[in-house]
Amino acid sequence: EYGVFTVWGSIPVFYIAEALIAGYILMSVGIYLAKKHKNIKKRTARIYICFLEKGIWIDALCDTGNELRDPVYNLPVVIVQSEELTKIMPEKIKCLIESNSEIEISEYADAFAAEDLSVRFCIVPFNSVGCKNGIMPGFTADYVCETEEQKKKAVVCFSKLKMSPANEYKAIVPAELCIID
Repeated sequence: EYGVFTVWGSIPVFYIAEALIAGYILMSVGIYLAKKHKNIKKRTARIYICFLEKGIWIDALCDTGNELRDPVYNLPVVIVQSEELTKIMPEKIKCLIESNSEIEISEYADAFAAEDLSVRFCIVPFNSVGCKNGIMPGFTADYVCETEEQKKKAVVCFSKLKMSPANEYKAIVPAELCIID
């Protein structure tokens, strides 16, 4: 009754074609995401952050949803509890962090400028649940890695918030900086 444009009784061919194309697209996206994130060995990692030739090891959550990037250099962003970074910061920045007050972005900028490190200072915009159009202060690390062979440039941002209620980790690191199989 419908001629060559029907299959399986009264279902038009273009409906079947649309369903097949949509299925293909969904499968392709699913396979891409699975490949991208399946190789992460563990949920947490011990990462090394090097700044001004000083380094610290920090337990971090490997966050497959962290796609945050520095808008200037397009570097991945690691978010770290501020007090953990005092061990590698120059004196004026360290004192600012240890002041335990609400720190304005301009205060971070002034502290980095006072240490002659203005070129390393970054402001990273972000959106999250409950915070639309936020900004975080940070700095360009010498490198971040899990192993010596895996050194990568990254921006490290300061956070006054605790990353984990049980103190399992003190940083959030994007999946691309975690070791994969």
